Amino acid sequence: MKREALSHPLSIAGVVLATASAVVFVTLVIAELLGMIENPYAGLVIFIAIPAVFVMALLLIPAGVWLRRRSLARIPAPSPTGRSSTSGSPASGAPR
Repeated sequence: MKREALSHPLSIAGVVLATASAVVFVTLVIAELLGMIENPYAGLVIFIAIPAVFVMALLLIPAGVWLRRRSLARIPAPSPTGRSSTSGSPASGAPR
């Protein structure tokens, strides 16, 4: 059940986006510290925009898990005997 919950496309997109934005953030922070980036507006992208994308991606993961669990809850689980739960059982006294 745990892996099924993470199989929603929204969760997968969140994982990919969070990983990519984390890698880009670390790379750009290192470039900023080494003085490779001289544009004063680059700080807005590095320290505001990319972390915002990262946080939004992290929020997509539980949203996808919630959607997946909700869709799994709507699908009835198969009966261990192979019969549907709506059919009458002999023990109920209902004629067949």
